Amino acid sequence: MLREFRLSFQQQMRGGGCVASNTEAEFFVHDPPAPSPDPCYMYSGTLQSVFDLRVVNARNREIHLIAVDKCLYPYGGEETRCDCALVAQDRLYLVEFKKPELEQSADGKQRHANASDCLRQLAASLKDFYERGIVERGSLVIAHACVGYTHPTPYNGANYRTLTAAFDLHTADIPVQIKLIVDNKMVIS
Repeated sequence: MLREFRLSFQQQMRGGGCVASNTEAEFFVHDPPAPSPDPCYMYSGTLQSVFDLRVVNARNREIHLIAVDKCLYPYGGEETRCDCALVAQDRLYLVEFKKPELEQSADGKQRHANASDCLRQLAASLKDFYERGIVERGSLVIAHACVGYTHPTPYNGANYRTLTAAFDLHTADIPVQIKLIVDNKMVIS
């Protein structure tokens, strides 16, 4: 799948641009907040923000991070595509980060953003990658909404059903299998 990305985005990915790799058992992905011009990046060590994505790479596979927003689409604006994609062998994980305006409520409790705000960018990226031939018909794609939600999974049942129904409306015309996850932890086995 990485090959298909490189063929479709030759200019952007020339010289290793927009892609990084990692084989560590655990690492994190950070999306610098606006107005930063920098795309998503991976880092190791200690979690910097509860809004970062924690990736658990159980088998130490080579995982490629593709910076979508601010790299593959340097001028597309945040409303057009997801923030990044992770590729592990032939599996694609689309990731959209959202952060609330205030990270804590007045009583000091952790807040998380609204997962529904991620759907449009995730769907637009999936559709674009399918139309470019990066994602094949019938393949499984994991769409990950990172909103600061670090509580035990699964995401609240009724909210999750509503969310997946809304996402299905955005992606109904794309003939792939889609799994929507709302969490700041991704396990790749």
